[in-house]
Amino acid sequence: MDRTSIIPAGTGFIYQTNIGTWTGFYAAETENKYGTLRTDEFNKTLAVNASETTSNKGWNLVGNPYQCYYNNHCLNFTAPITVWSPDNKTYTAYSLTDDDYAIRPNEAFFVQCPNEEYTTIGFPLQGRQLTSVIESQNAVKELTPQAKSRQVVNVTVAGGETEDMTRVVLNEEASMAYETSCDASKFMSMDSSVPQIYTLDAEGTQYAINERPFDDGYVALGFYAGQAGDYTISVTRCDAEKVFLTDLLTGKTTEITNSAYTFSAKEGTYNTRFTLSFISNDDATAIKEIDKDGIVGNVDVYSVDGKFLGNDASRLNAGIYIVRQGKKASKVIVR
Repeated sequence: MDRTSIIPAGTGFIYQTNIGTWTGFYAAETENKYGTLRTDEFNKTLAVNASETTSNKGWNLVGNPYQCYYNNHCLNFTAPITVWSPDNKTYTAYSLTDDDYAIRPNEAFFVQCPNEEYTTIGFPLQGRQLTSVIESQNAVKELTPQAKSRQVVNVTVAGGETEDMTRVVLNEEASMAYETSCDASKFMSMDSSVPQIYTLDAEGTQYAINERPFDDGYVALGFYAGQAGDYTISVTRCDAEKVFLTDLLTGKTTEITNSAYTFSAKEGTYNTRFTLSFISNDDATAIKEIDKDGIVGNVDVYSVDGKFLGNDASRLNAGIYIVRQGKKASKVIVR
């Protein structure tokens, strides 16, 4: 692009300067100033960009074509968007169902083209707004069919002055495999000093948003440390009843639903150190009386305050516990 070029509306660009500076862009003086006088919906055609790996295919860099904020819920689209976060120097994935995000004037973001039949993203005019405050979510609720139960869990890692986030959504109507309609790949920061957190599936795909069924309740948690030091993992939103973090290096399991786990790590990538496990609100039943001899098979036993007590229910003293067996978790009374 040179000073005579016209940037096509709705197209995203990445640019870099070799020094710290302010960079300005100027709108052409034309009779039809885009975004000011436009009266019809803007639609951007997406490239299919085929790939054998679902999480890699269909990625496009597009942008807010208006000179104002735009309500993400009004996008004529359903898949997540991925935005560069300058404050944390990392990429953040936003769900059009679960997140409120005002796309800044001319801000670029990544989206995945679902398939060859659905290749456009639309920016209806009603999404334009003067401030960054999101006041309406009606558009996406009408556009996106809602599952009967979706439990959102946000997990963050903090180190120094920066933090990063990943999300697991428990949804029995979702697939264990990557779905472009609801999942989002993890985009790693360009700044190697920033900590990164993500989940992984059986194929090693890294997720920023991982929508999946409860299955066995376990999710592999990946972590990258840009430098040696102390880091803290915590839950900032939790629709599940309880979330547990297991540090396989130390063998410690911590209930992080309302607390945090601080640990030390050397510089590097850790894809096998941490595991998340859940007690789903759908699966946790009312307290019921049970004799400890009636608990058979492989189980995980927790105290009511979240401490992991082992797998042998026969050694339990009288009291109230949470017992998880396979996909089901129950509160039980042992007499």
